Amino acid sequence: MLPVVFLDDDAEYARMLTIRFQRVAQDAGISFNIALCSTSVQQTLDYAHAHPDGNLYFLDIELQDVVNGLTVAQQLHAIDPKGHIVFVSAYEHYIWEAMHAHVFDYLLKPLTDEAISACLQGVLRDRQEHSAASRRLMIKSGERTLLLHQEDIIYLCVNGNYLTAILTKGEPCQWYGRLQQITPLLDERLFVQVNRNCLVAIRYVKGIDAGDNTCLLANGEILKISRRRAVQLKKIFTDLEA
Repeated sequence: MLPVVFLDDDAEYARMLTIRFQRVAQDAGISFNIALCSTSVQQTLDYAHAHPDGNLYFLDIELQDVVNGLTVAQQLHAIDPKGHIVFVSAYEHYIWEAMHAHVFDYLLKPLTDEAISACLQGVLRDRQEHSAASRRLMIKSGERTLLLHQEDIIYLCVNGNYLTAILTKGEPCQWYGRLQQITPLLDERLFVQVNRNCLVAIRYVKGIDAGDNTCLLANGEILKISRRRAVQLKKIFTDLEA
């Protein structure tokens, strides 16, 4: 069943939207579950933190909250990297920015049933095509060939001619290679480079120390952030700061 989250400033419009989406999904034979319908950015982020299970998020762009939908999308990518984000807006001029935010689709109001159906079916196809297997890395470590799930990697660092993956479970994995070789294989929504030698999984960042330019990870480690990347990282991790 596809878990769906709606975020819109207008509570009545959001309610009507959920009813319409349910009807279209039913007509298309799509199993559809409304996990949350909210007018609150914080409630939506809290839900994503509690259920980072690959939800489908429908967001308005122009929100009355302190952040707009583009910022919310960026935060949701960090919290729920398997999720799909779709903007529902009456404004065309945000489309270019939305595409750079790696959203899955952009639906213009007034919505048509055809557009809703095509979006839902497109999400389902994408979820099938990008199965767990597509998020695995095949690593040659000595005589062993290892399969690493990207979601299990806390961070990757380079030391001389070797790369090391620090994992959520088990011992670190090391193999011969360079950071430039592994970066194109990674889902760019999951990882961010914090310095010249290290790529960090966004979901495992628990806080940013702006004074020391460091980030605290879920495993308790603290990594240095380069000054050049500090501003970008502080923006990305705003919602994750302790």
